[in-house]
Amino acid sequence: MKIIVNSEVRQNTLDEIQCELGPLFGQIDFLSVEFKSHVAESAIELVTPAIEWLAVCNDAANVFLSKLVAEAATDLYGNKSKIALILWDTAVEPIQILTSFIVKAVKNKTKISIGLPIPDEQFGTTLTIVNESEEFVAWVLSSYILQLDVIERVVNEIIRSNTPPAGLIQLSIRPDGGFVLKWMDRNQQEIHEVRI
Repeated sequence: MKIIVNSEVRQNTLDEIQCELGPLFGQIDFLSVEFKSHVAESAIELVTPAIEWLAVCNDAANVFLSKLVAEAATDLYGNKSKIALILWDTAVEPIQILTSFIVKAVKNKTKISIGLPIPDEQFGTTLTIVNESEEFVAWVLSSYILQLDVIERVVNEIIRSNTPPAGLIQLSIRPDGGFVLKWMDRNQQEIHEVRI
């Protein structure tokens, strides 16, 4: 896994990332970059190929979403106690570890994104998470993991299209669990959007 951070992320945070996510993903490579922003906030981007996300999290994401449906706990805010029990099931441990890490980062006012290193490692396909709810973050992560094959296929189609991205592709989740991909094309510099 590659983790892109800005200079506002302190060494103790990098050590925590290694301790928390290293057991899941193995080797963690840190890349420090400077973002062109007037706001001095820490930023962390977890970037890894779909095959690695799937190897680590696919089974856990399947179990989490299956139990969510089986418990009729799809109302994320109305069923917090049921969802909390699902999150502590050992079968969903990778989702629980990532969820805890992301929620802690958001509560510490860190801009956190997850994504794929395509079109390239610096300007990938990213989903920024701003919600502090463990239930919501676990649902987003699981939905993301289970749709990675489709997301990756669509991104590759965008890259080969007549509207290739000028930079990163932004992901956002829809209320139904699908995703929207948004990018600016490098030819006409227009904003495009695809729903999956």
